Amino acid sequence: MTPPLPVPARKARRAFTLIELLTVIAIIGILAAILIPVAGRVRAQARASQCASNLRQVHMAIALYTDENKGRLPGGINDRPNTSVAGKEIFRRIVPQYVASNRGDTYGVSRDKNFVLQCPGATFPGAHVDEGSYGANYNMRVAAVGGTAVLNNVRQITAPSRMLLAGDRVVINSEWLTEVGSWALPEFRHNNTLKTVFFDGSVKTLTSTDLSTNELFRVQ
Repeated sequence: MTPPLPVPARKARRAFTLIELLTVIAIIGILAAILIPVAGRVRAQARASQCASNLRQVHMAIALYTDENKGRLPGGINDRPNTSVAGKEIFRRIVPQYVASNRGDTYGVSRDKNFVLQCPGATFPGAHVDEGSYGANYNMRVAAVGGTAVLNNVRQITAPSRMLLAGDRVVINSEWLTEVGSWALPEFRHNNTLKTVFFDGSVKTLTSTDLSTNELFRVQ
C-alpha cells in the first residue's frame, strides 16, 4: 500500500507592520499632493481652451453677419434689441443665429455651459444665471433710440489686429465690455487673465494692465 503524500505545511501570512502601513499612507499622500494640483491645472487649461474656441465662433458669427449686411455691425439699445430700427440687432441675439446652436439667444433660458456665449469658467450669480458671459466692444453700443454707435461698420476699422471685438466680462446685466474701472467690467477668470478675440479673428490672452485704458476699444 502506497503511503499518502505528505501535505505541505501552510506558511503563516505575515501582517503589515505599523511602519509599513505608515509608509504606504505617506506615499499615497505625496502622490495626492502632486496629482491633485496637476489635475486642477489641466481642468483650468481645458476651460481656457473651450473659452478660446467659443470666442473664435463669436468672431465667425459676427464676420458672417457683417458679410450679409454690407459691413454693418450688430449693436443694441440699452442692452435690448430695437426691432424698429434697422441695424440695431443686439449682439447676444445675432451670434446664435450663425453658429451650431438650438438657442435663439440667452434670455429666459437655463444656464448651459456648452452654449457658445457662455465661458465654462464663468460664474452666474443670482438673477443673472441666464446671461452670456462675453461682452462685445462697447463702442458698438447704441446709447439711445435713433442713435448711431461709435463703431457701426467694419469699414471703419483699419487695424483689426489691434481692435478688440469681444471677451470675458463679469456676468451682469450688460451686453458690452469696457476697460478696467468702467461700467461693463472685464473678468480675469483664467488664472488672472482675460480671453479676448479681435476683429482679425485672433484670440489673445490679456492682463488687467492691457485693459487699463480704452486703447483696444477705440476705432483704429
